[in-house]
Amino acid sequence: MKETDVMNTFQEFYGGFALYDLTRQWITTAGPFKYDYRWLQPNGTEEQFKQWADKGFSEAFNVDPDMFKLLSS
Repeated sequence: MKETDVMNTFQEFYGGFALYDLTRQWITTAGPFKYDYRWLQPNGTEEQFKQWADKGFSEAFNVDPDMFKLLSS
C-alpha cells in the first residue's frame, strides 16, 4: 500500500468526521462554529482547521459556513 493512499484514506475519514461535527453544530448549537480539532493535529492552527473543515462542508452543502448569519435568540 502506498503512503499517499493511506494519507488519502485518513483525509477522507477525518474529513467525514469534521463534516459530521460541523453539521451537528449547525443543527444543535447556537453561535459560531467551533473548530476544535487540535487532537487531530497538535501543531495545526485554528485557521488551518477552519479552512480544512469548511472545505468539506462547502463541498457537501454548496455553502460556505462563513455565509451563515447568526440570529439573535
